[in-house]
Amino acid sequence: MPGTEDIAHQQNLLQIHRRNLAHYLRQSAQHGATGAPVSVLNGILDTQNEIQRIKAILRGWGVAVEDQPDDGDRPVPQGSPASPSTKTSALKRRSLQRRIDALIEEHDAVERQLINVLDPSSQVRLQRQLQDKADQIVQLEEELEKLTAH
Repeated sequence: MPGTEDIAHQQNLLQIHRRNLAHYLRQSAQHGATGAPVSVLNGILDTQNEIQRIKAILRGWGVAVEDQPDDGDRPVPQGSPASPSTKTSALKRRSLQRRIDALIEEHDAVERQLINVLDPSSQVRLQRQLQDKADQIVQLEEELEKLTAH
């Protein structure tokens, strides 16, 4: 059986993670419904997972733990709005798609520049930029596909 110090430590960690979650949620709200950066969305998900882990530890030790609305563990009845994690996942997908769209626009702009450039060194530089943009697009599309598959 864990000692009072172990229990107090886990309870302290739970408070810290809940404060961090509140911070991430404020950041997400400041960006609007679809504009939160992926790092903020990942922070929300990671922090909710840590909260769940700590609550499971405490409950496994027989310690009562209060559920809070943003903890991310409440089951969603059918017909109710999406859970926070579902909303977060949708926001993350939209954010990734916007990044892909922006990279495609940048890629197209570089491609248009390449057509008009005669200097071989400038052509090589622009071709490298094109390849870099194409690689970034592929990476983000793979990330988006993984999210969509879940």
